[in-house]
Amino acid sequence: MIRTDSNLDVKKRSIVYRKEKLIFCGVLTMMLVVACAANSAYFSASRDVGWQFESGDVLPDHRYYAGGPDLKPNALIAIHQSYELESPYWRPIDVTPASLKELTDTVKFVLEGEYKTTPNGARIVTSDGQTVGVWYSVYDQPPVKMVAANQVYIGDPVPRLPMEIRRKINRRD
Repeated sequence: MIRTDSNLDVKKRSIVYRKEKLIFCGVLTMMLVVACAANSAYFSASRDVGWQFESGDVLPDHRYYAGGPDLKPNALIAIHQSYELESPYWRPIDVTPASLKELTDTVKFVLEGEYKTTPNGARIVTSDGQTVGVWYSVYDQPPVKMVAANQVYIGDPVPRLPMEIRRKINRRD
């Protein structure tokens, strides 16, 4: 094949086009990651938070919520008053040290729950490290995200034991 300048130009344009396409995809991906991270939140396991709930320590400046059935909640959360909870899965509750301790005992009593080895408590933290509130349950943590600067969404507290507990139970059978 005879090389001509036009063949060379086509190859160069093709290479430039591929590079531009790759750069565009990379920039788009980074923008997507940054956008998702901007409204993210997560749970950070904390034995101290678990002990606070279990000992009935009511946090000042926090609103308490229960998730799950009225008679047997699956989880408890306390959200700092500077944040709003935007979720249909949680109902507000009034707590005293005695009632919080009693509720915590109700939440943590689960058939097979004695196999739980990880802390029951967790902090709810924004992507920039601010603590929104605290969580207590023996079950898996639901999805959590910031829907606005001061609004947090916490999903349905599904009554499902964490994977390591389910494995221990299954090995026992």
